[in-house]
Amino acid sequence: MILMKKKIKVLDDRLAKKSITAISIVCHEIGHAIQHSENYRPLEQRNKIVKNTAWITRIGSGILYMGVPTIFATGASGLIKVCLLITLLSLLIGVLVHLITLDVEFDASFNRALPILKEKVPVEYHKACKSILLAAAFTYVIGTIRNFLSLRYIWMLLTRMR
Repeated sequence: MILMKKKIKVLDDRLAKKSITAISIVCHEIGHAIQHSENYRPLEQRNKIVKNTAWITRIGSGILYMGVPTIFATGASGLIKVCLLITLLSLLIGVLVHLITLDVEFDASFNRALPILKEKVPVEYHKACKSILLAAAFTYVIGTIRNFLSLRYIWMLLTRMR
């Protein structure tokens, strides 16, 4: 979904499918549109943080995946510490964004999409819809866990370089 252009973008194959999964995910995206139209504060906070910190995240990711191995190979410990600190900052921002996003995702799923689904989908499919919406929200839980594990790794590297 692209919020800045105020459009809901859903892949054509998702719209063409007549499944509970497709309907649930489309309703989840509509939930984000409702959040946007209502100026849902956590969504606005998340978008502001992402917009203002995107450059740090890009630099941190680039250093983590390309720069750190190269710098370790050269053995420049001062440069390694600077790069690891930038990467640490980038990961901390990622954790913050993911934590805010959890609230945004759960709200889009259960406070926005689920009422639509309960109104439009037969009762016997409601449990499946809830499961799908939960899975959609938990993708950000996994992202948060991944960032915490990366933070732990970078912290271990920094503390061993003293």
